[in-house]
Amino acid sequence: MARRIALRKPVTACLIAAGTLLMGACTTETEHDPGLLAVPGFAGEDGRLQRPWSFVHHASLGSYRLSIDDGVVAIERTGPEPSATLAQSLPAQTVAEIAGRTLVFSADLKARLEEDTWGTPVSPTGMVVRIHSPPAGGANHLSARLGTGRQQTERLDLSPSAQMEHWQRHELEFDVPADAQRLTVSFAMTAGGVLEIRNPSLTIVER
Repeated sequence: MARRIALRKPVTACLIAAGTLLMGACTTETEHDPGLLAVPGFAGEDGRLQRPWSFVHHASLGSYRLSIDDGVVAIERTGPEPSATLAQSLPAQTVAEIAGRTLVFSADLKARLEEDTWGTPVSPTGMVVRIHSPPAGGANHLSARLGTGRQQTERLDLSPSAQMEHWQRHELEFDVPADAQRLTVSFAMTAGGVLEIRNPSLTIVER
């Protein structure tokens, strides 16, 4: 499958004086169509993470803190476990409808990442898409029960020491196989520091 990754800075409104761009005066309030994603603001009325989003730690709890404030998620590493994932899986009917299409998974990100506290990450922090399809020889009763098959993974990785103080729009474009059965988009946090996320979106690319 072809993979295309794009990084775009969001449209900003900035003050320009005497030919100088004043970055501190920039605002990035652009909203984006969430497309196929549910609950783009992450939280319910109680302010807590709402399904179909899930927040999963590598093993034991306590190494990552997730907070939500007005549609912005912050994931902060607080312990030694190597990874945490904020993910959403699409309904099976939706996956069937988008099979064979090209999609874009995007979000606004801020990052203050570092390697000094917990060491070099075992895998990159960033945006991940995982797509499951039947085995190459076709699905059988056993593989269906075990959930085995082919897995396609697409990634947009951040540097483990990324410092992004202003919102930047990140986009990951990918092709969905015609026989896709499951599709999950996620944000992986593996470095020290804090990753912030807002305006997640999953849209179909119209050719």
